Amino acid sequence: MTEIGPSSSTGAVPSCSKNDVPPPSRTGTSSTQISSSRPASSAAAIENSSVPHATRRARLRQAAPSAQIVALALRETEAEVIAWAQAGVCGYVPRSVGLSELADFVGKINVLDGRLHPGGSLHIGASRFACGQETAAERDVKIYLRPEDVLARPIAPGDSNVFSGAIDKIEFLGSYCLVRVTSPEIGQQPVTVYLSLNFLAEQNLTVGSRLPLRLLPERMRFF
Repeated sequence: MTEIGPSSSTGAVPSCSKNDVPPPSRTGTSSTQISSSRPASSAAAIENSSVPHATRRARLRQAAPSAQIVALALRETEAEVIAWAQAGVCGYVPRSVGLSELADFVGKINVLDGRLHPGGSLHIGASRFACGQETAAERDVKIYLRPEDVLARPIAPGDSNVFSGAIDKIEFLGSYCLVRVTSPEIGQQPVTVYLSLNFLAEQNLTVGSRLPLRLLPERMRFF
């Protein structure tokens, strides 16, 4: 009979020691073996309970023989955790997590509160943006944008979807940086954008500096 390990802050994780395979760790718990941010090697989301376990294992190893594989939106039952451990995954994200947590696991993402209007327009804070998303009636939405979907250049005079913000954090990542910006124009919701070190130097940008940013409407995703 498979043993059940001690409960973490978010629930019990089945132990697979009886099956001669270490259990995959649940992200976001005290027993996590991998970070909840994007791992260095590839991650895969493969979920189909109708596929035999041996077939899953073969497909995973064929698709990515040397990669660390993470199962996303896993049903957190003893049988499922053991099955995916035997298939070779090194960790998993349970189905119970929120969409924003799941998106953040896959990579950095901006999640903004907004209100969608008929005619393809969108309010974020006090600002109105074009988005191309139709709706029959006004409704509150979550807008998802990756850092690369927020542009600092090129921005031409008269471009739409432009707002001005102030830098409050710079995270250096080699030749590029993750720059966090806040703006009263969008309700002080922080937005993260990728900027190059060259651009920061050219524009003499530091914490506290202001700069214009443009949201790409074709890259917006709504939930």
